[in-house]
Amino acid sequence: MVHQSFKLKLPLKGAYYIVFLSFILTLAAPLLSPIFPIFIKSFVAKEAYVGYIGALLSLLLLISNVLAGKCLEYTTKVKLLKIATLGYSISFIILIFVKNVYQFLFLELFKNFFLVASYISLGLLLRDLSKNKNIGKIEGWSFTIANVAFLIGPLIGGLVAEKYSYTVLFSISALFPMLVFLLLMINPLKIKENKTTNHKHTLENIKSYFKKRNLTLIYISSIGLLFWWTVVYLYIPLYLVKNNLGIDKIGLFLALITIPLILLEIPAGKLADKFGYKKFLFFGFLFAAICASLTYFTNTTYTMVLFVIASIGFACIEPLREAFFFKIVSKEYEKAYYPIFKTGIDVGRILCLIILSTVLLYSNFKIVFVTLAVCMGIFSLLMLLIKEK
Repeated sequence: MVHQSFKLKLPLKGAYYIVFLSFILTLAAPLLSPIFPIFIKSFVAKEAYVGYIGALLSLLLLISNVLAGKCLEYTTKVKLLKIATLGYSISFIILIFVKNVYQFLFLELFKNFFLVASYISLGLLLRDLSKNKNIGKIEGWSFTIANVAFLIGPLIGGLVAEKYSYTVLFSISALFPMLVFLLLMINPLKIKENKTTNHKHTLENIKSYFKKRNLTLIYISSIGLLFWWTVVYLYIPLYLVKNNLGIDKIGLFLALITIPLILLEIPAGKLADKFGYKKFLFFGFLFAAICASLTYFTNTTYTMVLFVIASIGFACIEPLREAFFFKIVSKEYEKAYYPIFKTGIDVGRILCLIILSTVLLYSNFKIVFVTLAVCMGIFSLLMLLIKEK
């Protein structure tokens, strides 16, 4: 008797199945977003030190991007995705037992690798199952659905943390990557893929990548994007706690900030496919710079309102930078260049945390937000250097 493995057929297929898997996986992190900076703060004495630890975590993510890219030379994207989602789920469970900053950093080394490997695999699979003419639209859908997770996650996470404990929250987060792993087992992705498409050394690929003007600029856009989101997800919770707001209120703010993204990212993707990417990227950073600069003159409530409004600008950046990357990179170089492109996120986070933590060490949150505004203005000007056909 031959054993037949159980398989489940879902109505979603192709690129939209990848979007669905990304949504489930993404739910794990937003649940923790209201408490994660506070959890790190429990290991250290000052808010600024949380930023420095965050920078170290981002360095681990940077290394993980390189390692995940190398793994794709020896295995397929689907196999790597299965291993990564299982490892990511187990990492959340182990987080329950962490007692000090050294254990935390050691665990994050593995957790970050599994996280990065998951998203690199999903991103490349999404490209494989999309057409070049509608990649902006598909990426718009992908980031919009992901932002629904960032709407739901902080709300639930804030309430659970207030009512129960961090242990319960870590356990719930572990369920989502495990669900992705199980879905991949019972509803496998049917896609032909080679183990590798590029045999150059990593350093050769990096040199080749940064010789290309548009690839360098779209990498810079990732740095700028994470400059902003690092402030939102690390410094804003610390700022609100300092102003005596509860974790449930932090969760509410982090949920509200995703609403402009959910409403606007799909239209932005469609319009960019039709009219070009440069003007949208320029506007997004410029709009964020204006909003951040105005926070210097406002109280806590209006500062939060301005950060929510600024998300309008990031609806023009978040999906478009990835779509533009795939538009300008040929198929044979996607596996080689995509992990490099993804490191822009980690570089942005590292630079933000080092610069703004140092600013915070010698000043206050108002000056941090003004510094952020200046940085956004610089990124907007750099986007004007993009050349489109």
